[in-house]
Amino acid sequence: MMVSDKCEGNIIRCLTCGVSGGSHVARSDVKYQAFMQTGVKRGAVLYRSGKPKENKTKEIKTISSYSETDISLRESSASPFDVFEENEEEDAHEEPVDPENVKDGAYVLMTQVYDRDVEAIKQWLAKEQYLPKTFDDEMIKKFLFSCYSSLEMTKKCINEFCTRRANMPEIFTKRDPMSKEIQKYYSITAVTKYTDGKNEILIYLLKDVPDDFDHYQCSKTLTTQIDNWLKYKYDVLPEHHIVVLDMQHYTLKLMTKIKMLHLKMLIGYLLEGVPIRLKQVHFINCPPFYEYIYNLVKPAFPEYLCNLMHFHIDYTGLYKFVNQASLPKDYGGDGQSMDEQNAFWIKNIIEQREFYLDDNLWKADLSQIVRKGNSDTSMSGSFKTLEFD
Repeated sequence: MMVSDKCEGNIIRCLTCGVSGGSHVARSDVKYQAFMQTGVKRGAVLYRSGKPKENKTKEIKTISSYSETDISLRESSASPFDVFEENEEEDAHEEPVDPENVKDGAYVLMTQVYDRDVEAIKQWLAKEQYLPKTFDDEMIKKFLFSCYSSLEMTKKCINEFCTRRANMPEIFTKRDPMSKEIQKYYSITAVTKYTDGKNEILIYLLKDVPDDFDHYQCSKTLTTQIDNWLKYKYDVLPEHHIVVLDMQHYTLKLMTKIKMLHLKMLIGYLLEGVPIRLKQVHFINCPPFYEYIYNLVKPAFPEYLCNLMHFHIDYTGLYKFVNQASLPKDYGGDGQSMDEQNAFWIKNIIEQREFYLDDNLWKADLSQIVRKGNSDTSMSGSFKTLEFD
């Protein structure tokens, strides 16, 4: 079930490897593909794509404006490479291309987040009554960065982040890190992060599964760990995220206790709401019946996520995708052990207990959502219509 993303078509130059035309490995980051479909924020360097034109095979384009096209990661069928074919002459000016971002003919993404964009998002948040006003500048920068500085994508991501939290009270309320239930699941789970070049590896381990396993309590514990990760201050934000799920303790009995509808909602929140640039998902230490488990939970996964998945019978399969030294000692690497790092994160969560006692943390006020026909359109780029099932 290992999938290699291959791009077939009339491509002038690959955004990853610089190869002209033909078949080549394409970038698989979902938000990057949406970003390519809807527009590049000012300051980003982009190789021309689409149908070849004479004497244009090495042209580099700097985009100074962006499209506010309403994007959908799941519904759009456009190629991530077919962008700016029609409106390329409309760019009023071009910012200079930084030669440091073009090496050996290959594309390197500029990842700067501009203060003016942070301010634009803050103004938008202030006008949307249903959204919380508790996002600090660092949090907004993470959303902007994860969406490649596209204001429209950032708004959609923040909207998903807040509304999905509000729609899942079973895992976003009563999250006291000192409670007996939460403490129990802290002891049998580990969420850790490691640096691999410009990327970040996020590892989730479920261990010593109890007979009375509670899917909701386990998910609730996971959300506190994710929130703690979201609060972490980076000197340099990671370019992409590689998620690793250790399945060594997953059993068929455990799978019967997982709520499929809830799992689908949680995955939707993680993919559409959390500011992350997902590049790959690896399942390691897969049991012999992993295909059965995969087929059981596959309906909860959107198709594009399935295309990012890789399955390995042990952890050594990761070595083909990341540097072994970047992994924790648990998996043959040089990184801090998962138990040590997880203990540090849990200690940090408990020290900030009051933060997690807020049941309205980063939640949308669903009663304040402006329905179609009554929304405020006085600010450019705000959502024109909002309808929720």
